[in-house]
Amino acid sequence: MSTGETPIAISLIRYTVTYGEKGAPVDYVRLGKMLSTGQYLALSNKPNHPNGGKAFIDFFLGDESMRILAKMGEFVNRKGIHPPLPGADKIQAVEMDDFDANEFKEKTQEFQKIFLK
Repeated sequence: MSTGETPIAISLIRYTVTYGEKGAPVDYVRLGKMLSTGQYLALSNKPNHPNGGKAFIDFFLGDESMRILAKMGEFVNRKGIHPPLPGADKIQAVEMDDFDANEFKEKTQEFQKIFLK
């Protein structure tokens, strides 16, 4: 790449925070809605330490943990807590669909028809 060219990449928006903190000249396109991936937490119905598991879930879902995750660039499901990105408070996260193997194969074929004509 020659001087003056601007590289463009598609990635998770949290990397704007991660690599920006390390000095990389990164930014993101500000859109009203952006795709997101869900993160899930569960406790077994027969845990070895049920109270410890419940305490961890309570901590993980609390304000302190949500602030830690947001500081790392994650969008969290807590009102008023946002990653340190300009305009992050205006973004509406829309969760992506997860496909099973057959659905993924169907979508692959569909997109190949569109993009590999």
